[in-house]
Amino acid sequence: MVADADLLADRFWVQVQDFFGQRVATAWADNAAFAQNALENLGGSSQFYAQTADGVALTAQAPGRHSATRGDMMTMSAPPQHAYLFDAQGHAL
Repeated sequence: MVADADLLADRFWVQVQDFFGQRVATAWADNAAFAQNALENLGGSSQFYAQTADGVALTAQAPGRHSATRGDMMTMSAPPQHAYLFDAQGHAL
């Protein structure tokens, strides 16, 4: 069982302030991380979004539950039959 009541209404997770006549919302609860973790747990795999040292964007999926934080060094490998490459427009190469 999982519960996160602050998802039910904005007042439980976001603070709205007036900033020079504009309404500015500031989230103080990390609902995005909660939702992502819940979905990953249901799906049985973890998603990683990274950038290589030379600036190439990389998305990886690993079976099971894994965690990493921004700046963590990771070593990844995959059999060629499980690697998929796409061009800048998202077309498979």
